[in-house]
Amino acid sequence: MMNRFQVQATAAYADGAYAPLANSETWQRDVDELGDGLFRYLVLELSTKEECETWTEAIERVEHAIHELERVSAVLRSAYLKEKPNAQSCRVLRLRDLDH
Repeated sequence: MMNRFQVQATAAYADGAYAPLANSETWQRDVDELGDGLFRYLVLELSTKEECETWTEAIERVEHAIHELERVSAVLRSAYLKEKPNAQSCRVLRLRDLDH
């Protein structure tokens, strides 16, 4: 059974697309079979097995992941601008336009 942090994350992630997993007897296998690495990471980080035991800790873990993802995004955007020096700032461009 998912813990309360996992249930809340599952309800929020992907606009609730995976919410039914919270009530599944086979939720661990189901999460693995989805092939969604970010969702799998969140469920694991928020697990009791990983000693996530308080709301504060759950929030801190998610905020840490957000910080790391933002850092990776910034590095990728910077690398893109170095590769294409005449390109507009990545903040102005729509992401789907970056490779064109």
